Amino acid sequence: MGSVVLPHLRTAWHVDQAILSEEERLVVIRFGRDHDVDCMRQDEVLFKIAERVKNFAVIYLCDIDEVPEFNTMYELFDPMTIMFFYRNKHMMCDFGTGNNNKLNWVLEDKQELIDILETIYKGAKKGRGLVVSPKDYSTRMIDRGIFESLQSKIDEEAVVRDVRAKAFPASSRKSSKLIVTRNYMRLFRPLLEMDVPQQLCSLELILRPQITVVKPVLDEATKEILAQKEQVTRLKALADKHPFYKYNGVWTRELQNLVSSIELCAWLGGFEEYKSDGSSFLTIEEVGKFLDVPVNLKEQDAFHLTIEEYLLALISMVEELSRLAVNSVTLGDYARPLQISNFIKDLFAGFQLLNLKNDILRKRSDGIKYSVKKVEDVVYDLSLRNLIPKGSDTA
Repeated sequence: MGSVVLPHLRTAWHVDQAILSEEERLVVIRFGRDHDVDCMRQDEVLFKIAERVKNFAVIYLCDIDEVPEFNTMYELFDPMTIMFFYRNKHMMCDFGTGNNNKLNWVLEDKQELIDILETIYKGAKKGRGLVVSPKDYSTRMIDRGIFESLQSKIDEEAVVRDVRAKAFPASSRKSSKLIVTRNYMRLFRPLLEMDVPQQLCSLELILRPQITVVKPVLDEATKEILAQKEQVTRLKALADKHPFYKYNGVWTRELQNLVSSIELCAWLGGFEEYKSDGSSFLTIEEVGKFLDVPVNLKEQDAFHLTIEEYLLALISMVEELSRLAVNSVTLGDYARPLQISNFIKDLFAGFQLLNLKNDILRKRSDGIKYSVKKVEDVVYDLSLRNLIPKGSDTA
């Protein structure tokens, strides 16, 4: 009944005149569609209070299909909107919903609506452009229970992450790659303090049994890797209780670093019992066997080593080997860069066979060519200076 009885503003001109012509009372305009259920419910309430508020407020209805000129200006995108004006000025009211420009939900309590109109009117009389609603409606638009439920889930996830952090503590995540590289440099550093004849003599002794030199480096790195392997076992027991792809982003970087360290140690001669005959590095299956974790699970939602993690670990190993090539020359090990060059070129050729998507793996794999060039430059400089040991494979 309210939609029929209350006065309608049929054109934009009528809307402007209603706002401009009223000098003493608050102008209340309900924007919406007359046939909309929300509008009909609200119009009924407006009709019932119109007589009680006539001394300080006048109420109009405006169909936004009939008068669309204000839809964009006032952002009339809700089924029902009530706006307030006083002496050609848009009055705003803080309802606690974050939208101070309008009332955009059905308010069926007559007294509450009267209180709002009266509060806005009194504020307008005092020259205020924004007033605070007598009641906070912040819970009317969104149920707080939604956020309480979300908070409980966040707390649960936080517990999982905390337990995971204890299972794989940051203090023990130092890279075994650094142990390998630093110790390798430490073993050769005494050469730099000798004169040239002593260097040549000592270098000959060192390069003759290279495995003897590398072994203490690998032994120390292996201890660190085995300690991290135990942490992976604890992490697996925890992760298997939760959705894998929901949490794997938390540990994937550390797992990649660990696999990269394993591969670097394997290339330098470690973990021989896990490598295939004639292979210089571990396949993904061999890494999984060493860590005692499944690899590339497709149907089972459980902790595993993904192909992407394995490939990213290989790329990190290549980057570390390119650094080792430069450091080896600095420390007098001229055979090592040739071995590294041949290996990473073969590995790069293998990566070129993969059809990778345009993601982080594609970007990282494209960077291998820079490592290849870096090592090739080292080998080229060695060849110019006739420093390549005789019998080395330069192909």
